Amino acid sequence: MLGTILIVDDDIGVLDTVRLVLAREGYDTLTASGGHMAMQLMATEDTATTVCTLVCDLEMSHVSRKELIEHFRTYVPSIPIIVMSGASDMVFMDGIVQQGVCN
Repeated sequence: MLGTILIVDDDIGVLDTVRLVLAREGYDTLTASGGHMAMQLMATEDTATTVCTLVCDLEMSHVSRKELIEHFRTYVPSIPIIVMSGASDMVFMDGIVQQGVCN
């Protein structure tokens, strides 16, 4: 396997699709149906040392994009964050890149 990727999205259809695509490409995956669940998963040492990348949607209920990004930048700063978003607003996208999310 190429590594383990944590996928975070509150849309189960998107979550499953991304999981299947990444698995087909040779990645192990973990899934979280929201930001709080992702933070809880990454709080365990086993998961935090296993996950090599976070792929997440930033339009989720219950956790703001800022809160999720700040959490990961604080507790696991070396993990790249890849954003999936339907947002077409370039100011929005530039803002999250400035927060340390991969472009």
